[in-house]
This record gives sequence, C-alpha cells and structure tokens, in this order.
Amino acid sequence: MTLIWPVRLAEMLDMLKQTQAPQVNALIYVTLYGCTDNYRYHQAAHELVDAWAEEDNPTKIKRQLLQRLSDYDKWLGH
Repeated sequence: MTLIWPVRLAEMLDMLKQTQAPQVNALIYVTLYGCTDNYRYHQAAHELVDAWAEEDNPTKIKRQLLQRLSDYDKWLGH
C-alpha cells in the first residue's frame, strides 16, 4: 500500500513529458498541487492557468481549472 502514492505521482510526472497540450498539463499541475501542496506545482499551475482568467470567454475546462486552483489556494492557505 505504501508504494501506491509514489507510483501514481511518477505516472503523472511522466504524463507531463508526453503531452504538449496546455490544458492537460494544467490539469496535471493543478491536481499535483492540490494533492501535495508543493510550491513547484503551485507555481507551475499558476503559470499555466492565471492567464486564462483574462480571457473574454474561457472554455468550460479552463473555467473549471481556474475554480479548482482557486479552491486549492483557499484550502491550502495560499
């Protein structure tokens, strides 16, 4: 049981290397940040997602990621 978390984390990090889609990368970083409260993931998530808040009509997935990132910031005290 103790190996599940590191293996899943490694799988998510491997996915980052394999995809170029900004929304997929943002989803991975936002999820990693929410699960770990890691500063590097926090920074990466904000770098990818914050610009979407300025868009006139962001897509549904962008709005969801903006909200999720905002929720994590609130819950984790950032």
